[in-house]
Amino acid sequence: MTAKEWPKVAESVKLLVPREYDPYQSSKPGTCFVRFDSEHRSFLIISEESGETLDIIDSNDIIGAAVDVEMSKPAKSSPGRAASSVSATSTSPRQRDDNEPESDIPVDTQGSAILKIYAYPRLRPGEKSMLSSCGYSPKRKPITEYTSKDDAAQLGSRCAHHRRFKVSPAEDLSSLSTLVSSIRRISRPGCGEQEKLLVMVNPVSGTKQGTKIFREIAVPLFEEAGLDYDFLITTGSRDVAERVKEQPKDSETPDLSTYDAFITIGGDGLIHESLQAIRTRSDSKALLSKLKLGAIGAGTSNGLAKSVAHASNEQDSALDYAFFVAKGNTVKLDLSEYETTSATYLSFLTFTWSMIADIDIGSEVIRFIGSLRFDLWGALCVVTLKKYRARFSYLPPSANRTNSSKCPPLSDPIPSDGGWVTCEDDFVLFWASQVSHAAEGKYSSPKSKIDDGVFQIFIVRGTVSRFRMALILLGLDGGGHANMPEVEFVECTAYRLEPITPGSFNDLDGEVIESGPVQGSVLPSAISVYGPPTIV
Repeated sequence: MTAKEWPKVAESVKLLVPREYDPYQSSKPGTCFVRFDSEHRSFLIISEESGETLDIIDSNDIIGAAVDVEMSKPAKSSPGRAASSVSATSTSPRQRDDNEPESDIPVDTQGSAILKIYAYPRLRPGEKSMLSSCGYSPKRKPITEYTSKDDAAQLGSRCAHHRRFKVSPAEDLSSLSTLVSSIRRISRPGCGEQEKLLVMVNPVSGTKQGTKIFREIAVPLFEEAGLDYDFLITTGSRDVAERVKEQPKDSETPDLSTYDAFITIGGDGLIHESLQAIRTRSDSKALLSKLKLGAIGAGTSNGLAKSVAHASNEQDSALDYAFFVAKGNTVKLDLSEYETTSATYLSFLTFTWSMIADIDIGSEVIRFIGSLRFDLWGALCVVTLKKYRARFSYLPPSANRTNSSKCPPLSDPIPSDGGWVTCEDDFVLFWASQVSHAAEGKYSSPKSKIDDGVFQIFIVRGTVSRFRMALILLGLDGGGHANMPEVEFVECTAYRLEPITPGSFNDLDGEVIESGPVQGSVLPSAISVYGPPTIV
């Protein structure tokens, strides 16, 4: 551990031991200080008197730290006596609040510096919090042991467990400033002091909780992390495109290029809209390399948010998603470029055609029942079991080592000598993925990583029976379908699909695009996305 990472002067700040660490302490509390353990990347709260470790705060759980000044509340006075008066002959010490030391100074003239550390650890096995999804929890006990890797796999959703210390009076506060800045720097490595976010909220997505999630969960975390943000609550389908498009130089609306990140609070459709609007800008390539993407799932599916959380065994509540943004850690995310006869698109999630597209798009008529619509429409599609004929061509990753991963123009034939593989067959299911989860609870592509540079194309051919197809759909929740004999996964960096049988939809990231021939190419590590501290 270097002095630059953790200056020794930070340990000179004396903090009064809170009652939660010693509920039976005397009227005069002890003092403690903060030390950084570089081996475990944790902050230790250590008693000055005994040298005992009173608390352990994992830096991976911290999003910020701050110092507030609080004025002490006047003591309640008896009738006919001034609240601020103190009897000179009194031998009983004034009842102190929290961990404030005994004092004879009138309380209405006292102020205290309060060190606050904002932490959101994951709930340990056995801990429960009905309010955890709202960012609140009952009082939690101090942590005095490190979390092992085995225990980490059993942890639940994140929940607020902030620390609050009164600072022992001192004339020089420079060391306190050093302590706070050091906690911030270590807890949010690589993040700027004042990042600026553009937050776009869809208030009617999914269960219509977007605005509530923004105001009650996201905003408190952003402010605790010291983030600056502007927000847009959408009212129509064109709002995102209008906000993301290039703004005139004299416009009062800041251009997207002036932000460090754009955050969506809604479903995957809101991300899809944002990417299509960015694609139309003249500086789209530069923007994608500069901007960070944050996905706080508040829709029906939330496939990207779930896939990012899954990549490091994190949970998938709105608080967990907001924590990723506030924490500031980013990982690379593959995008892809799709081409139809008359349009091009950016994609981040999946492309479906045949049964899954029929379920996704056909069930829109019963959208009001929520995610149950997929199960009901899926049962209908199994009963009818439509088969669609198509010509499917793909470029395996091994061929990409000596050839471009880009598809030829859609009007040109697939090259016969470039390593491409072509087949024509009847398909019941065709599902190309770049992420592990197409939705929360749909582990559709277990082998997919968010930055592996390939598509995993899930195929079921026309020879499957209704019974076996039903089992495949039922296996999607836990990924069990991947081991069934009727299921194939084709790995490739580019592909082309030319439907021969009409009737199905081209469904890109859950949105209907132009029907007919379509092709896609991976854009490796095209954008940064907010994610947990560790991606596996």
